[in-house]
Amino acid sequence: MVEHTNGNGWVLKAPYVQNAQGFSVRTIKDFEDLQVQLHNICIKKTASGSVNKIGVPIVDIFEYLIFQPCFNRAESKIILLGGKAQYIVSTTRTGLSKKAFPEKDLFAKAEAALNHLAFKTSGAFLSDGMVRVDLFADSQGQLIVNEFENLDASYFFAGRGNFEFKTRTFLRDYYKNKFSDLIKTLR
Repeated sequence: MVEHTNGNGWVLKAPYVQNAQGFSVRTIKDFEDLQVQLHNICIKKTASGSVNKIGVPIVDIFEYLIFQPCFNRAESKIILLGGKAQYIVSTTRTGLSKKAFPEKDLFAKAEAALNHLAFKTSGAFLSDGMVRVDLFADSQGQLIVNEFENLDASYFFAGRGNFEFKTRTFLRDYYKNKFSDLIKTLR
């Protein structure tokens, strides 16, 4: 299982966590390291980063953890509003190279990935609002979707408030219209 790696190790993540708040992302080097980390989280419940800010052990909060290969730390996070890519979030210090991956290519990949997800889930994934698609490149230079984030995703763009304002306005109007439609349906 763990032997099949690309040399970058593995990462252990928790669901429903943004920017490692409440769960520190753990890089796993090998199987022995995984055993130690899981022992600390599940048995000892005292490992550094295993207890959240209010002192509740991680094992008592999350019903599962995500174990995935760590391909590349460079990641670009693309914000889509209503299915259309708008901008790249600068939440990571090392985004994908702009030379190797121009913005238009990242936008096209993010939009195609979201359309594919909406098609495969028959619309079960709420894709009419804000979605963040996180992309990285594999060792062959192919763009890979790391994850999709929903309306609660971090969408901040450091130093460029106009994007944040546009997104906040979109989300405010989105929720206002959803609640208005819901109230009309309930009448």
